[in-house]
Amino acid sequence: DSSAKKATLTLKGGRVYDITLNDTSFRTTESEVVLDLLESVNQLSVKTDLDCQGIFEETIILQGYAVAYPNPLSSGELTIAMEQDSGSTATVEIFGIDGRMLRRQETELLFGEVSIDMTDMPNGLYIVKVIKGQETHQFKIARQ
Repeated sequence: DSSAKKATLTLKGGRVYDITLNDTSFRTTESEVVLDLLESVNQLSVKTDLDCQGIFEETIILQGYAVAYPNPLSSGELTIAMEQDSGSTATVEIFGIDGRMLRRQETELLFGEVSIDMTDMPNGLYIVKVIKGQETHQFKIARQ
């Protein structure tokens, strides 16, 4: 529930669950757990006492927030994660630090993420702006 800033986990398949939310870990045997989320980006990990079940990991981004990674950018691919929304489009604008627009492109969100190829951009500082509907997110990105 993003408006209440809570996540409810329904847990099945194990006896003991190790849950990590934003670097805070705890252990439970409960089948349902309610977690308080931060204002923006939340990293969740759940593991059972059975190694064969693996680890569930998810990034939970509340409505109106976004995160860009990696930053600084050493390879060519920048990812901007927003709330889970597939099929919609976003406009991406890349500006030099001097304010000059270097690129503008329409791109489709896939599972709430936009991938931006910056391999042709030289090292330096950039402002990346993502516009999706009424939301605008702006990031300062360092390319090394």
